[in-house]
Amino acid sequence: MECDEVWKTFDQERLNAEYNASATVPSFEAYVDRWRRESDRVRKSYGPRTNIPYGDGEFQRLDLFPVARDGAPVLLYLHGGFWWRTSKDDYSFFAEPFLNAAAVAIPNYSLAPAATLDEMLAEMRSVILWLHANAEQHNGDPGRIVICGHSAGGQLGGMLAATDWSAHGLTRNPIVAMCGLSGLYDLEPIRHSNINEWLHLDEETARRNSPILHLPRVAMPLVATVGEFETSEFQRQTLDYAVVWRECGYPAECEVMTGRNHYDLILDVLEPGSRLRASVAGLIGGDYLTSGSTSLGARG
Repeated sequence: MECDEVWKTFDQERLNAEYNASATVPSFEAYVDRWRRESDRVRKSYGPRTNIPYGDGEFQRLDLFPVARDGAPVLLYLHGGFWWRTSKDDYSFFAEPFLNAAAVAIPNYSLAPAATLDEMLAEMRSVILWLHANAEQHNGDPGRIVICGHSAGGQLGGMLAATDWSAHGLTRNPIVAMCGLSGLYDLEPIRHSNINEWLHLDEETARRNSPILHLPRVAMPLVATVGEFETSEFQRQTLDYAVVWRECGYPAECEVMTGRNHYDLILDVLEPGSRLRASVAGLIGGDYLTSGSTSLGARG
C-alpha cells in the first residue's frame, strides 16, 4: 500500500516523526528534571525578581535578573515546548553565565491550544515594549536587546527580530542580535504535521508567522545552532534560516553541535568554554561572564 506524500517527500508518519523531538531521546522528562534542578539552584543563588507582570493576562509574567553595571544589554530568553508545554520556571539556568554582562529576562506566554500563535507573538511583542520601557530600572539598555530562543522560542524570537517596531511606537528596532537554538523557522511543514492538532495553523497564518519569510529590516548578527542528534528537518530548519540571513547580507554563524540533541543543547551554556556559551557572550559583548558553577557532570 502506497503512502501519500503530505509535504515534499514526506508521508504523514515520516513528517510527524521528523518533528517528534522527544522520540529522539530516551526520556524527555529526564531533561526537564535537569532543567528544573539547575533553574532552582540559579534562582536560589541569584535571587531574580519573579513573576513581574508585562500585561494583564494570566500567563503574562516574566522573571528578571538585574545586572550590576549600568547600561548593560538585555538578554531575552524565549522557551520552547512546541508552543504547548514548559514554562519560564524551567529555564532560569540559561541566565547564569551572563549575569555580569546583561540583564536577563525570561517570560511566560500563553500556550496552545488555548492561545493562537498570533496571540503568543503579540504577548512577546508586549515583553519587548515592557523591556524598552523598564530595562533602565534594572541597569539594562532598552535599545540593546539580544534574543535567545529555543525550539518554538526560536520562531517567536525570529518574528520579534523582524517586527516593524515603528508600528508599535518605537523609533527603531531595539533588538540587536538573535540566537536561535534548534528553532522552528518554517511553519509550512509544521501545519502538515500532527503539531497542528493543537497549533491550528492554516496556510496564511503559517506564512505570517514563519521567520524564514520575514527577516529583520536592518542588519543584525545571527547565531543558529542545532544538535547533531536532531532530525533532518530540525537541522534543515536551522541551516536554511542561516542561508537566507546571509543572502540578505547579514552576519550569520551556524553550527551543528557535536554530540548534542534537542534538549541538552541548551545546557551547553553552563559549561565553561563551550561554543554556545561563547557565541551568546559574543552577541551581548560578554566580557563580564560569571564563573558559572555547574552540576552537570558528563554530557547527557
